[in-house]
Amino acid sequence: MSKGISFLWLDYETGGLNGRLENGELGMEYYPIFEVAAIVTDSKLNQIGEPLRLVIHQSEESIAKSHQWALNTHTESGLLDEVRSSKLSLKDAEHAIISHLQTLDIPPYNRKEQIGAILSGSSIMFDRTYMMCQMPELNDYLHYRQLDVSAFNIAARVFRPELAGQIKKEYKHEALADIQETIDEFKVYRDALFGDPDRNIPSDKDMLNFLDELNADQNQRYKSNYGWQVDINHNRVSLNDMGPCNHGVRFAIADAMVKHEIVKLSSNEGDS
Repeated sequence: MSKGISFLWLDYETGGLNGRLENGELGMEYYPIFEVAAIVTDSKLNQIGEPLRLVIHQSEESIAKSHQWALNTHTESGLLDEVRSSKLSLKDAEHAIISHLQTLDIPPYNRKEQIGAILSGSSIMFDRTYMMCQMPELNDYLHYRQLDVSAFNIAARVFRPELAGQIKKEYKHEALADIQETIDEFKVYRDALFGDPDRNIPSDKDMLNFLDELNADQNQRYKSNYGWQVDINHNRVSLNDMGPCNHGVRFAIADAMVKHEIVKLSSNEGDS
């Protein structure tokens, strides 16, 4: 049995949004699910097993219920052609995801033991509502809470706007590609806000000693290469003049120290 927390990164492609429609019904119940993709990672965001992509058969009547934007988008991508030719039912897809988790030794989420999978993704509450209505068994298999990368995105816009340049997204509305972009995006937030768990970061004392030894030319070079500069008189590092030292700057200093052979790479970094 898998120990600890896993993340189920999931994305649905559907016939429309999940809110209340003009006909009084909820989109999460009314619109069809065309595609679901999933990637499982461990708590360090390392992929476990193979990605899963499932295209779900829908009748012409169900397809016709979709919002025009969804019809245009998924026709252009070729997804609706795959939907029409698929033999996989909605229930089959739900059971395939659960079976995938079981194959990876990920049990139903156990709050007491804190083992199992947490649903994760961008604007993941959208997918959660569809799951609650159309894949209830899978919904019950997971933690009732979810990890929403979009919340980190909003916080970063306000508090760490310089991170935006590190985020690369194409918004293809193709489930598997969207998931991988979301995982890559979350790695940026994790490393900047919490620190990469595999990084070997020097102590504050070692960092200050290193910074004290920088000359003006080195200071300017690291400002250009890493986006930070050193105020030698105050032993302070600023990231593009945005404020005092943070995780992103600490990693940049650590990288610079490695280049000067003041510290060595950890074994994990050396193998990567």
